[in-house]
Amino acid sequence: MDPYQDAHQDRHLAPLLVGTPAPDFTLPQTHSARLALHSLLGQPVVLVFYPLDWEPLSRDQLVLYQKFADAFERLGARLLGISVDHVYCHAAFARDAQLHFPLLADFQPRGGVARQYGVYRDGQGVSARALFVLDRQGWIRFSHAYPDFLNPGVDDVLTTLEALVVEDVEEAKRANDMTHAEDTEHAEPTEPVGQSAQSGADIPSPGSAEAGEAPGGSKRDGDGAE
Repeated sequence: MDPYQDAHQDRHLAPLLVGTPAPDFTLPQTHSARLALHSLLGQPVVLVFYPLDWEPLSRDQLVLYQKFADAFERLGARLLGISVDHVYCHAAFARDAQLHFPLLADFQPRGGVARQYGVYRDGQGVSARALFVLDRQGWIRFSHAYPDFLNPGVDDVLTTLEALVVEDVEEAKRANDMTHAEDTEHAEPTEPVGQSAQSGADIPSPGSAEAGEAPGGSKRDGDGAE
């Protein structure tokens, strides 16, 4: 691939921006199964658009992501590869490269999803090399298109996913603190134990000396009878 041609074509790409909702799609994963993006809501998703199966740089890129499969799993993320290749081509390529994450066929209409995300190369009829990271709610949190001759690596993706984990932890802590504050606000006030005991002690009981009555059968009653 000609780097100068790539640079010229990149000017015509318009990847969706960070902060926009990711367009939903449903694409074939195998000849009998399809995968819908909305079915993955609730977990981060990494969309890997690449030009073609069997293209050497794409192979290197995807094999690298497979090597980091444990890191993606630890961060709770799903990884999806997307190109214009047919499902049968994907299946053979995945077996040969030992890839265990889904490769989706953006085949019919050709490049339909890549067009939605602004990363389709009309002149070549293939997707550009591009990465998108979606958060749990389906919002784009990382977006970048790369020259076809450049392997994007994995650092930007992992950094974004790690930041999402930190955000989730902080949000959970804020929610917990808010719930605790509401519970405290609505709790009934309780009397201090010392104050309650003192109040009980200040009230003379019936028949006590302080109440002005002698207990029944006392010496004073006997004296009065005499």
